[in-house]
Amino acid sequence: ASKDDLPALAERAKALEDGPIQRLLAPLDRKAADAIRAEAFRIGVATAASPYGTLDAFVVLWRNCNLVAQLARIYYGRPSARGSLMVIRDVAGATIAGAYLQDLGELAGELVGSLAGKTAGFLAGPLMEGCLNGVATLRIGYMAKGRCRAFQAWTPQTAGEAARHALVEAGRLSAGLVTDVIKTVGSGIMNIPAKILGGIVEKVSAVFRKESPPPKTAPV
Repeated sequence: ASKDDLPALAERAKALEDGPIQRLLAPLDRKAADAIRAEAFRIGVATAASPYGTLDAFVVLWRNCNLVAQLARIYYGRPSARGSLMVIRDVAGATIAGAYLQDLGELAGELVGSLAGKTAGFLAGPLMEGCLNGVATLRIGYMAKGRCRAFQAWTPQTAGEAARHALVEAGRLSAGLVTDVIKTVGSGIMNIPAKILGGIVEKVSAVFRKESPPPKTAPV
């Protein structure tokens, strides 16, 4: 094909991607979304209930790497160890360079401020950590999903687009996730009275229901 034919070929490829290929990938997308939500919930509950802050950080990192590898298996079948590591590398690079987890620090401040009263000192730390780790896992998971199903080369532009999509998808699920984490940990391990627990759920989930514009992504 000549250079003049390239725009038309790109248009046809895009139409194919948006049509038949999307339909073929729909079952894999659902499987990936279920895996991301389940792992985010597990990480949220585990870190909200754990007293080992430093150790938790390594566990969260390890489990997020496992999640990225799991998503690679969903889309690629049985990728080699090198293939999985390449996906993990690309996702990690985009996450660090794009800094699209940076607003979680601001959310932490809002969460602490929302938990007022006698229970604040006891609950703010562990619940906040669990919620934030769960939301971070959602974002990383959807970033990895975008990387695994990308039809174009993984460039700063495509990484930025995947990051924006990850923020939208994670934002849509965040309030429900933190509600489930708080209810699970609060009513079970922490044994928080129902009246207090209901107030905490409403205040914390309200923070995550707020919509904010996605942060700009830096070159990867």
